[in-house]
Amino acid sequence: MTGRQAPRALIPALLQRIEGAQCADWTLRDWHSATFSGARLNMLIALEGDDAAARLSALANALPDIEFNLPGMFVADIMAHAVEPSKDSARLPIEALVLDDIACANGY
Repeated sequence: MTGRQAPRALIPALLQRIEGAQCADWTLRDWHSATFSGARLNMLIALEGDDAAARLSALANALPDIEFNLPGMFVADIMAHAVEPSKDSARLPIEALVLDDIACANGY
């Protein structure tokens, strides 16, 4: 991994896509296979406002089509769980697998 905290770069990349959103919590676990290494990043995105649930749902629906530009890394898998609405806010749990970009590490 390009640094233990490097996959955290995905958090601001997601937050910039929805004005007013904040990361309420996150965890990071190293992840390895026979050919790749990286980290599993779980985050909880929070948003306030009457339309928070609808806006977070739109983000969740868009996730499969978003290309993230994370130097030295790539998002191999990303998924949102169900939006957790409350009276004037909502939260969206997101899980991502961020891998080292082997081509980048080898200078390709």
